[in-house]
Amino acid sequence: MITTNVPLSGWGEILHNPAAAETILDRLVYKSHIIKIAGKSYRLKSATDHKAPS
Repeated sequence: MITTNVPLSGWGEILHNPAAAETILDRLVYKSHIIKIAGKSYRLKSATDHKAPS
């Protein structure tokens, strides 16, 4: 399982090599199921809920 908040179209910028990113993604998504979850991050919500009051 791989999770990311970067869309697949942005991996070329992250890896600084669009050709390498395309090759890596081609291998990763072959016979895979991609599940896109929309909405706010539970991790970020949890982090903001636990902040001390200013």
